[in-house]
Amino acid sequence: MRISIALLRVYLLFFLFEVVTGCAGPLNSIVSPGGHPNPQTSTPIITWPSPASVPAGTALGEAQLNATANVPGVFSYSPAAGTVLPAGTQTLKATFQPADSSHYSPVSATAIITVTASQSSVPTISSVTVSGTSALLQIGQSLRLSATAAYSDNSTKDVTTQATWLSSSSSVASVSAGNVTGLATGGTQIVASYGGVASAPVPVTVSQATVTIQRIQVSGASMLGLGSSIQLKAVGTYSDQTAKDLTSAVTWTSSSPSVATVQAGIVTGLAAGSAQIAASYNGVASAPVSVAVSQSVSTLKAIQINGASTVGAGATIQLKAMGTYSDQTVKDLTGAVTWSSSSTSVAGVQTGLVTGGNAGTATVMASQNGVSASTIVTVTSGHVVQVDSSMTQAEIQDAINGSQSGDTISFAAGTYPFIVPGLRLPDSRSYLGSNSGTTILSGTGGYDLMVFYGNGLTLQNFTFDGGGLYLGGPVTGVNVEDNTFQNINAPYINWTTEIAIFIDSNATNSDFSHNTFKNIGANLHDVFEDEVFSSGIFGYGLSNVTIEYNTFDTFTEGVHIFYDSLDGMNVHINHNTFLRGHRIAIEQQDSKAGGLEVAYNSVSSPLYAWALTYGLSIAATSDSGTGILVHDNVINANMPVAVDCTGSGCYYPYGIEAWGTGTKVYNNLIEGLWQHGVAIGAAQNLSVTDNTICGPNLAANNTFVDFEYGSEPGTVIQDNTTSANMTCSLSN
Repeated sequence: MRISIALLRVYLLFFLFEVVTGCAGPLNSIVSPGGHPNPQTSTPIITWPSPASVPAGTALGEAQLNATANVPGVFSYSPAAGTVLPAGTQTLKATFQPADSSHYSPVSATAIITVTASQSSVPTISSVTVSGTSALLQIGQSLRLSATAAYSDNSTKDVTTQATWLSSSSSVASVSAGNVTGLATGGTQIVASYGGVASAPVPVTVSQATVTIQRIQVSGASMLGLGSSIQLKAVGTYSDQTAKDLTSAVTWTSSSPSVATVQAGIVTGLAAGSAQIAASYNGVASAPVSVAVSQSVSTLKAIQINGASTVGAGATIQLKAMGTYSDQTVKDLTGAVTWSSSSTSVAGVQTGLVTGGNAGTATVMASQNGVSASTIVTVTSGHVVQVDSSMTQAEIQDAINGSQSGDTISFAAGTYPFIVPGLRLPDSRSYLGSNSGTTILSGTGGYDLMVFYGNGLTLQNFTFDGGGLYLGGPVTGVNVEDNTFQNINAPYINWTTEIAIFIDSNATNSDFSHNTFKNIGANLHDVFEDEVFSSGIFGYGLSNVTIEYNTFDTFTEGVHIFYDSLDGMNVHINHNTFLRGHRIAIEQQDSKAGGLEVAYNSVSSPLYAWALTYGLSIAATSDSGTGILVHDNVINANMPVAVDCTGSGCYYPYGIEAWGTGTKVYNNLIEGLWQHGVAIGAAQNLSVTDNTICGPNLAANNTFVDFEYGSEPGTVIQDNTTSANMTCSLSN
């Protein structure tokens, strides 16, 4: 009997299918490495989909032809995934690598399918194109390429994430899902392949990162007397948006050396008049700053001593002497004044460093040129408890718990990895990091590497990395000085933990000075949302508190104070420096805030500025107490605005936002790209006087001084100097 060739082919195909799979059956038969059903749970089960025939043009790994397994893992195919199958009989192999290799073994299965339709009846990939013909980037920079597949029916498909990407020199630039990152100088070729079709190579050249200085900003006091000096500061902004203090590196010039000379930023008044002071570096010059020299000689008027007031026997605390001059300039005189103690057996002092001796009290004095100040230092009978980084967190906590009131807990230099909540600090003790090295408290996920409730806390010389200090109020007698708080960033959904110092209720008779806050809430810097709980210092209610001489660099908010139902009295937020803020340098909100002073602060270089980027927002409600003073601040916004902001706009709205009955805003310098110079909110009898305000946006919209909700009763606006210039050098 003769068998037709066609029938023989069918029998042969069926026979081959049985030989490969081990049994006759449909394409979705369950097979094991040996080709038969395997009931062992240690071997994953692979399932091929039906039908046993597919149309030409189907790519291996697509929904129609994609093997599955009964446990998690990764498939690889032969031919490779994405291969477009031509018409005819095809042998396919799927190899499966289980995710749980400790319980499941790798397995493979083979199937034979028939591609029934003619190749021409299904669209096929004709080409793959990568966006861009060439690209330039610097080391550390990234760029994104995309891949598009074109089909025979003229349709296209974005295959960026499905394509296989290849860099011909992976040491020069890496590529993944179209993302190219420069690694070293040189050139490479980027190719994307999909469905067996490769794109034309795209050349990428990686160069050494070049950072150039873009602008220089000079800041500082603008008035001095004959024979007196003031310190100006020059900050350079670079092409990568970083900033650097260039005070000692720039070349300083004075337009009138007979009136005022300048060297290393120190301006000395020689004759009554004015001079323009400028700084230049690598061909970039600052806008000149006008300095006025008065006929009267600026003299030292007062000295203020800052620092803790309690120290244990054998322990030390650092005091600082700040001098205020007749021209209202302030200078750190710690190393220049003469220090003395009324009882050296109780407390010795040298250059402000007080060492506890016998238990008791001593009056420590700082004096210069007939001006003096004093403070009472109490030396407790407690002893010094030493801890070091070789101890576990539990051991350190035990040592602290075993200490007595008045003791000093001394942390040796080193890194202390803490799990939050961290150390619970008993009150009436001093906690000191190393003076000779760096004491780092390291942790993530919270603002509570140290937790304190109660009365009497001295905290000095610590670096808080990844976490902060929690003060569970009410607290009193807290002195937090000479510490660094850095890298406190949480996921956006947990932004409440992005706080360096959190005052949970009320703080009285406390001082937060001479601290550095770096990279606080940076995860929010490109988020254009009105979130407020990401701050260097955040607190509910302050009375008799100073926040002075701190530096805030790269932050979402610097200082944010809520008064809520609490009264705030005699609060001074002065002489702080704020660089690269995303929202607000200082914000005060709600209720009674009598005696609040915000003065001599410097705010510059907003980061990712947007519609809610303010300099200062002093927003007490209209029923607040009197005595809110906002004066002698320098508020600058000369950085370019962000290019990708959303919501209500991409600009800097307010240099200073001022609310509150009786609030006085005077002698401030506001310049740059602000939309409003001083914005007056709900307020009665508020005054805005003797400020210097300039900027092109302000001039274009006549918003040097503006009302948020319409004019308010008793408002006084007078003697303000305005200009359309970017900076307030009006002679330019």
